[in-house]
Amino acid sequence: MLYESGNHYTRNAIENEFFTELITQENPASLKKHLDFLSKESKQGYLKTLLEN
Repeated sequence: MLYESGNHYTRNAIENEFFTELITQENPASLKKHLDFLSKESKQGYLKTLLEN
């Protein structure tokens, strides 16, 4: 909820901390599960972070 309602700086902070930690545990089998769990807005940030790392 904070990510969805937050400003640009809040979203970046969440992406940098949460998504980066999640990516370290990512594997092909878990990607679909994680994407299904995230909101539309969160999916965009997560995929962006995943591709950058």
